[in-house]
Amino acid sequence: MSGIAAVDFDVLVNATAIADAAVVGVVVERDLDQPTMCLVSLRNPVHEYDSKYALGTSVEIRVGGLTPATATVGTKTTIFKGELVGIEPNHSPGGNQVSLRAFDRLHRLTRGRKSKTYQDQSDQDVAAAIAQEYGLSLEAGSTPTIKHAHIYQHNQTDLEFLLARARTIGFQVWCEDSKLFFEAPRLDVYSGLEFVLSPQNVIAKSKLGELAMTYLAAEAEVPGDARLKPGIVVKIVVNPDDASDQFNGKYLVRGCTHRIDSEYTTTMRLRRDAERG
Repeated sequence: MSGIAAVDFDVLVNATAIADAAVVGVVVERDLDQPTMCLVSLRNPVHEYDSKYALGTSVEIRVGGLTPATATVGTKTTIFKGELVGIEPNHSPGGNQVSLRAFDRLHRLTRGRKSKTYQDQSDQDVAAAIAQEYGLSLEAGSTPTIKHAHIYQHNQTDLEFLLARARTIGFQVWCEDSKLFFEAPRLDVYSGLEFVLSPQNVIAKSKLGELAMTYLAAEAEVPGDARLKPGIVVKIVVNPDDASDQFNGKYLVRGCTHRIDSEYTTTMRLRRDAERG
């Protein structure tokens, strides 16, 4: 797709950039409590990429400042860093392509089930032990910190086990590069990012109205913004003419999809307490 040249981006595999002309599109899916996934689609007319990269090779996606809302023009921000887990060929009359599928390092915690007992440890201690096992550093919330006589991991992957422990204390789990987060998102810390929904985004408001009002949830597509990631708080303005509109307010970004093809867009998955705004 020739229009992709208008997007300032880099796809690096094994720390080496792939030529922009070879890239058909990039999708990065980021959500709390699950591994981040990246899919890079490449033109592959002479099967150059069929066996070029080994599984486990590093993959990084960087995007530059494309609108006034994003980074300074000329700089690039990493929106994904992980490792290659799959190579998927696609042969069609329109031409050969290959997709490179990668996950962040959180996916390592999904390998194999374990039964194990932790004694006289807090959930933070358990998370630290698991992080160390996979070569990750831990950033954990400090409260609540409760020492447990026994914590039993029963035939669970480390991610399943860690998510279960997180739910008992109101924490969530996510990964950024080599850092494992085990904490509650800071709902009282505003990122400073504000988005006024255009008419194309009005579906977000209609979706909100369909849900129980104990909380509000929405999906909204905005021009690509590399600063958007799970766990931050953004301000959404659905009705700029009425500040008291119940759908205006600050939302937690529970997930987002960065999509690069002929343009760069970001779709946010949002949630907030209906009472707080």
